[in-house]
Amino acid sequence: MFEGKLDRYGVPRELKYRAVVEGALNPRADSWAGASGLWQFMPATGAQYGLRKNQYVNTFYDPVSNADAGARYLRDLYKMYKDWNLAISAYNCGPGNVNKAIRRAGTRNYWQIRKYLPKETQAYVPSFIAVNYLFNFYNQHKMKPQYFRYSFFDLKMIRMEKNTTFRELGKKFSYSFLKFANPQFTSEVIPEGSIVYVREGG
Repeated sequence: MFEGKLDRYGVPRELKYRAVVEGALNPRADSWAGASGLWQFMPATGAQYGLRKNQYVNTFYDPVSNADAGARYLRDLYKMYKDWNLAISAYNCGPGNVNKAIRRAGTRNYWQIRKYLPKETQAYVPSFIAVNYLFNFYNQHKMKPQYFRYSFFDLKMIRMEKNTTFRELGKKFSYSFLKFANPQFTSEVIPEGSIVYVREGG
């Protein structure tokens, strides 16, 4: 799913590993700074990219919406900096902090401006490089991955024609799987017009 979104917006596939660095692949991850979701959007930035929340739905927690917004934001940051290290740093600490670091360093070379970035962001690109390496070369270190029991491609999206609940929908599909696959719903209620991810065969 990440690769499809990144391909759509012309972003290198390697950046899918940002979701590991950002939210540890937890769709309901919340940071101390107030960022939410797999791709860790702050409220104002998320709103700019179409994420929203109300008493029933929080699309910051929706893996598909969050990943789509993340890919678009990365694309826009790269257009701004023409450098992926600067783009992903700006994703972490905001373009304002990166612009300030560039002015202080007198260069756009990431490794020279890195020391002028906020402390957390200084570790961000090295962490991303480390995770990228780990996912690509784990076999050289005798590491064995644990494969997830579900695939995104096992899912289909259905739109609710009327208000319903997980309990009601659970009569047709597995209740526990519905809850697992739809972290964007913050209560039992599924409002009319909502997209719900279900698994073929229950």
